[in-house]
Amino acid sequence: MRGGAVLCRPAAGEYDGGRFCAILYAAYSAISSADGLCANFETWTLLPLLGALWCLVRAHSENDAAGWPIFLAGALVAVATLFKQQAAVFVVAYAVGIVLETRAAPRAWNLTPWPKALALYVAGGLLATVPVLAFFYAHDGVGAMVRNLNPLNYVGYAQSEGWGFLNVQIMGTMFPFFLNTRWFFFLLLVALVPVPPDRERQETVRPAAARLMGAYLVATLFAVFAGTKFFDHYLILLVPAMIIVVGRFLGQVMHRSDANAWYKAALMFTLLVGVSKDLQIEDWVAEETEFNFTWRGHSDLNEESWSYWGPVTIARNFALSKRAQRLGECLFEHAGPGETLYVWDYIPQVYFYARMRAPTRHFMYFDVTADLPKGSGRWHDRVDAHVQAAREELLHNLSENKPKFIVRFSGVEHEVPEVHIIEPAPMFDDLKKFVDENYQTFDGCPDEYFRVDERAGQG
Repeated sequence: MRGGAVLCRPAAGEYDGGRFCAILYAAYSAISSADGLCANFETWTLLPLLGALWCLVRAHSENDAAGWPIFLAGALVAVATLFKQQAAVFVVAYAVGIVLETRAAPRAWNLTPWPKALALYVAGGLLATVPVLAFFYAHDGVGAMVRNLNPLNYVGYAQSEGWGFLNVQIMGTMFPFFLNTRWFFFLLLVALVPVPPDRERQETVRPAAARLMGAYLVATLFAVFAGTKFFDHYLILLVPAMIIVVGRFLGQVMHRSDANAWYKAALMFTLLVGVSKDLQIEDWVAEETEFNFTWRGHSDLNEESWSYWGPVTIARNFALSKRAQRLGECLFEHAGPGETLYVWDYIPQVYFYARMRAPTRHFMYFDVTADLPKGSGRWHDRVDAHVQAAREELLHNLSENKPKFIVRFSGVEHEVPEVHIIEPAPMFDDLKKFVDENYQTFDGCPDEYFRVDERAGQG
């Protein structure tokens, strides 16, 4: 969080905007309404994207032809793209920003010419990307990596749920996000109002801020839409952009010569109270979630996590984590050295707790089937050639190295819509046949929500 705050500061200008960015980033970068409490890849893109922005602002804000910031920016934005494909939007946006800033700079400035700047930018990106490609090439996975990074894949990803699902996701994620950050959103709207210039104090505006920041803000919006399904964690990409806009506005107001100490104190007090109210919404949502689960007779699905104020119940489908932990630890006790595990349904945390790896890169059902539970984020709308090839590879890997256990959801009936993702996905015919012929039911780690099959001949 501290790193993100520091990187936000250059975009806030020469006011006290950086301090406000620090406060806001620390407060809002982990909000659960955008799944900030979870290790989603969008969260990991924030620092490299902001680092790239900082480098470009640095490169185009001084009368200096140093090319290393541009080179480093290319490397950072490439790293962000390897974390999450949507970050590729920033690759294009920053390239446009480089051209616009170089062409708009004062003629007396000694900036790197934009063709050379773009070359440095691309070279930095290649420096970060080529080693990763080489690693996947050495492990026969570069083809799959390129296919997964292909933007055309998002066409099928978007089509796999239909427009009705899109409408549900917008209503279920974007509106709650703005509602749960109501004070922050109010400040954002206020920040769009231009602040009259201070006659006694003239800001030395960074010439790079306007165009590069414009490119960053536009890219942020496009990146959210590029995900196509508007899951909660997409919205975490909006947080730094909102912070920079609001932080700059607050810095401008606080920097004014006609603002007395009482006015500034009142502004700070209002800011802190508003932010704390936004964060307390986390507790209100948690209490409602805990009540709903308990009222429906599923108090066992309540799972606590730490918020700013103390332990709260997570308002999402992670309530099975404790059960998955117990299952994984139990499977570890029943497995020998070097054994492998295959988890079919959406419970990959079992791998971690069982301390076993999958014998295949298709460690879950996503890329081998299109018949998935509603809301699971299915990747394919039909069984195409890529799905069929993935199935064949999965079966080959499982046959060559039969895992000790195969884990899936048991299909237990429940009436808790918030945890729809615990619905089991049907295995495709060839995989079901493989399991039926080579595995038997394992009762050593009983749990009503999970089904475990053990390799035949182990008892």
